Amino acid sequence: MNRKRCELCPVVLFVAGCALFGPAGCSTEDIADLSGRDRGTPEQQGPVVVSDAEIAAVVSAVNASEIHRAQVALQSAQLPAVLDFARSMLRMHTEAEQRQSVFFAQLGVSPRQNPVSAALVADATAFTVSYSASDGSFDRKYILTEIKAHSSGLSLIDEQLLPRAQSPEVRAELEMFRDTVVAAHLASAERVLQSMGG
Repeated sequence: MNRKRCELCPVVLFVAGCALFGPAGCSTEDIADLSGRDRGTPEQQGPVVVSDAEIAAVVSAVNASEIHRAQVALQSAQLPAVLDFARSMLRMHTEAEQRQSVFFAQLGVSPRQNPVSAALVADATAFTVSYSASDGSFDRKYILTEIKAHSSGLSLIDEQLLPRAQSPEVRAELEMFRDTVVAAHLASAERVLQSMGG
């Protein structure tokens, strides 16, 4: 089957480690295609997160990216279920960012920007450029992007962040973030997609 491949996808896979956010310009088939195929180990994919300070920056970038995309969705989405999902993303990731900001400050950990966190922020910006001008299919594109984002987010946490957490407190925060935010949002996005006919 011939498909136009997204030129940005391999770059984001390399830089972000596990393509946490499906890059703008990819078709929905490309997004589905990237759901874990040929990822290899994190070390084989480019830069890795190596400290609690870098973990703090990555987690903050995850929250910022989700907040950014949710704000775009609230302006562009049409379906009530998608709007409700976007409101939930905005509220919960804002709360997570506020809580984690206090948490890392209390530990004396200052976020240190790194290629993984930078790639996440850049990809959220690319999403805005690609999808903010809705052609009537924004709702589905947004939900597919969110499914990809949260699925790959679980991989990022499991394969890079948790194994490299230096303190038990950071590990515990990551585990809570993984289960109550990232995994929960993945399940929610999948339910929304089902309500749209899959």
